[in-house]
Amino acid sequence: MIGMMGLCAALAVFVMLSFKRCNLALSAIAAGLVLMISNGMDILSGLTDTFSSGFGSFASGWWLMFALGAVFGAVMKESGLSRDIAEILSAKLHGNAVFIILLISLIMSYGGIGTFIIAFTIYPIAVEMFRRERIRETLLPAVMLFCPTTLGMTMLPGTPSVQNMIPAKYLGTDIYAAPGLGIAASAITFALGSVYLANRVKKNKISGETEDRSIRESQYTASRWLSILPCVILWAVTFVLIRAGLDSQIAVEISMCIAIVVCIIVGKKDYNVMDVVNQGFANGLETVAMTSCVMGFGALVKASPSFSNLADSIMGGAGNTIAADIIVINLIAAITGSSTSGLQLFFETFFERLSQTYLSNQQYHRIIAIASGGLDSMPYATGVVVANKLAKTDLKQTYVHIFITCAVIPLISLALILAGEYLLGIVMG
Repeated sequence: MIGMMGLCAALAVFVMLSFKRCNLALSAIAAGLVLMISNGMDILSGLTDTFSSGFGSFASGWWLMFALGAVFGAVMKESGLSRDIAEILSAKLHGNAVFIILLISLIMSYGGIGTFIIAFTIYPIAVEMFRRERIRETLLPAVMLFCPTTLGMTMLPGTPSVQNMIPAKYLGTDIYAAPGLGIAASAITFALGSVYLANRVKKNKISGETEDRSIRESQYTASRWLSILPCVILWAVTFVLIRAGLDSQIAVEISMCIAIVVCIIVGKKDYNVMDVVNQGFANGLETVAMTSCVMGFGALVKASPSFSNLADSIMGGAGNTIAADIIVINLIAAITGSSTSGLQLFFETFFERLSQTYLSNQQYHRIIAIASGGLDSMPYATGVVVANKLAKTDLKQTYVHIFITCAVIPLISLALILAGEYLLGIVMG
């Protein structure tokens, strides 16, 4: 009982420090100390062995992916290509700032740019669009995070995200697993999220006249349409390499290297390429370090008696079913505030006793990936922290919109596609 209370207290500390805007690494360590003390764990070995092992195993496997993703995003930004994409879409889709931002972030995330880089890249454009259409910025973090943390992270087949690659490593699938399920979940999620955000925009309008934001399409020459080329090349090369039998992660890393070179060639030349690459690489390593700290906390949770008892009781109560797997992975994702941590720890801990269901490995890959993107959107999640920091907004005002769009809606979509698969299985069976 004390251990379980300690686990809850550790999560409360993590949440409280997140609302206080404490550094994520320090928050993870502080929460870890609460967990270890309450569960009677050895603090020294917990920090030097368990926490460090969780940190190191993730960092060693994914540092290059994070670094290349950050470099790609940085070069896209500084070369002017990401802004070109935004302005061309803005010219074609007159008005409706929220839909434009959702579309841009979806294109970028599906093109391989990470959530954090998308937030940094799109914020200057998004905040200007919000200002011109007189929308309160309390909606901005949810709008920036919605597509990258749902459709672009776990749902769309072929998305080059870490969350889409981890299941492939364990299940022998690839990042294009179960395309029908992924597309169906994406369509439901996008529809529900768009309706919710459109409704909130109406209630968050600042009184006054909306500014004239028309843009002359004649400003956009054919050369500016090349801004989409790096993303297209990344998708295409990844597809070819995977179909040729290359590991998904290696395929994406090679494709990102090629896409970065294309960015440098087709983008504007009035920036120092080496400085941007250096800064992007440093930002990527910083991001993987922060995520690895969450993985370190997750390793402490995994090693704690209270978590083992909780997981066993859930598995025992729900049985060897897909429902039990979804509950457990969301539990881990909520505790760590990370879908990546949730997936990694889930497969490391429960791979030997995964549910035997009517689902194929392809279907299981897609469903478990989508499930990881449910309760990962906690207040201490890195994306939530970064988005609020950029927008200079108060987490207390923005979090309800983030939780509904990035957690509740994806879980509703998952429930609907699972119900559809079950009914289809009955009909076909």
